[in-house]
Parts: sequence; structure tokens; C-alpha cells
Amino acid sequence: MGMSGPSGKFVQMINRESESERRKLKRLKIRNSAYVILKPSDTGVGRLIDISMDGLTLDYITTRQPEIQPTKLDIFVNNSPFRLYEIPCRTITDFATFEAHDGSLSKRRRGIQFGKLTPTQQAHLEYFIQNHTEDQE
Repeated sequence: MGMSGPSGKFVQMINRESESERRKLKRLKIRNSAYVILKPSDTGVGRLIDISMDGLTLDYITTRQPEIQPTKLDIFVNNSPFRLYEIPCRTITDFATFEAHDGSLSKRRRGIQFGKLTPTQQAHLEYFIQNHTEDQE
């Protein structure tokens, strides 16, 4: 399905089936602006969409197809000292939600699964979920 963007350029929207049926834990929507830094990465910073104790979803804008697979990530909240560091992770899904017709720019959505967390990382993640999310229902 296609549509014209604000600049008049053709933008393609790609729909993907929901991952929620395959998840073990329910994802919760982020209440405040929170961001993810993937490490290593060729995509920069992404906006956190939802999170659970076993993974998260983020959106990001890029000018190319991502080639580097991150193995760790940091999460930080806008206007807050809170930050989660060096969370082990792996990419489960990564797909374009919008693409410029000429391929010069795309908005992508990436699904991440967390690896084994230390007790400290787990406690900080629990704190983040309790204080920075809301139930989607």
C-alpha cells in the first residue's frame, strides 16, 4: 500500500504480522520519552516503543539497510538521570514501516530480545518498567 508523504514523494508502508502472540511476556507501552542506543550499531539512537522483562521494540530512522547486529544496548529516559547500561540483546525482527520511494530514507521497527541479565540489570529493568510504562489495555 502506498501513500504520498508531506514532500509529495511516494512513501511505501509495509505491514508485518504482530509478534505479540509469540512473546512470553506482555509488552508495556512507554509512558515517558525513552531511547535506546544499540551497541555496536550503524543506526544511531532509537525511540523506545514498548518493553517487557524479556525484550523491547524500538523505532529508528536510517538512510541505509542496517548491517551491524547489536549485542548490547543502553536505555535512557529524557530529562532523567535513569539509565540502563550494557543490556545483552539480539535482534529478532527489523523491518521498514515507511520507506521513501527512492530508498534514501526509511523508518524501521526493530524487535529485541534480552540476553541473560545480571541481578543488578534485572533490578534496574524492573524499576524502569514499574516507573516508566503503562498498561496498553
